[in-house]
Amino acid sequence: MQLPLRNGRLISLYDIASWLAMEPFKADTFYKIGRLLEQVASGHAATGGVGDEFSVRVMRNESLDDPLSEIDKTSIQLVLIAIAKECAQVGLCRATQIAKDILHQFNMRRDWANREIVTLLRELDKHIRWDMEKEMFMYVPPSSARYYNLDKPFGEKVYDAFPSARFDLTQAGNCLAAGVHTAAGLHLMRGAEIGLWELGRDRQVPLAQAKKIEFAEWGTIIGELETAIKAIQQWPNSTAKEDAHKFYNRAIVEIRSFNDGIRRHLAHVRPQQIPLEEDEALANWGHVARFLQTLAAKISEGKYTDLVWK
Repeated sequence: MQLPLRNGRLISLYDIASWLAMEPFKADTFYKIGRLLEQVASGHAATGGVGDEFSVRVMRNESLDDPLSEIDKTSIQLVLIAIAKECAQVGLCRATQIAKDILHQFNMRRDWANREIVTLLRELDKHIRWDMEKEMFMYVPPSSARYYNLDKPFGEKVYDAFPSARFDLTQAGNCLAAGVHTAAGLHLMRGAEIGLWELGRDRQVPLAQAKKIEFAEWGTIIGELETAIKAIQQWPNSTAKEDAHKFYNRAIVEIRSFNDGIRRHLAHVRPQQIPLEEDEALANWGHVARFLQTLAAKISEGKYTDLVWK
């Protein structure tokens, strides 16, 4: 059965509990007690545990006006204590206080009728439902979950080479997991920018030499890089020349694709801004990953190759 999602991804604690009610969920004590409370308060037989005898008698239509027996009183006390404890542990503040208040009332009197207890338990059940409705969770599909909270989303080498990009690359993955694709693109842009600056420093482009590369537009930096990469053609023929040509051209292709396809459109607000779609965000995740992985094989923050490879 499919999860009862709200607005595409949100789901409440109560929705989860209701969905899991299709079969016993014994691993969660809170849920078990919540189900017991619901069954007792509604007059249905419980599935097992504290309160069985009381709920069975109610279900059999024994007089609700009869006084509560000592056995039933002990059972209900245990239920209320357990519910107050479990509600507190999962942060259901209002329900916790209501359970404690009912327990206090319960202990102050001895002449309770079955009907009164059922009314109190139904009231408590209502407050538990309200609190559970307020606890919201975001559903992450399995296809997106693999991007969530990754320390090293693009691998060990990228993590070590570009520490300044770590935060944004992890956040880009979290945004992909949450379905916030435009935000993922913005974080990818910030992470890729670290690599772009380091590539410019490695090739000693004019902006890097003037120590202005952090304040320059991407198009200008890429233009200077393309000029520097063309200069490789003037090197003496060698394996080093071929390796350098392949290395830099592969990097510039990825960053150029990312810049032209996504970054320049994300970086500026337009009257009719179109949100980034999931497939676009994933495509650009790939562009930035390949760009930084390519760079990390040879350069890193503060570590560069020779101007002319040997």
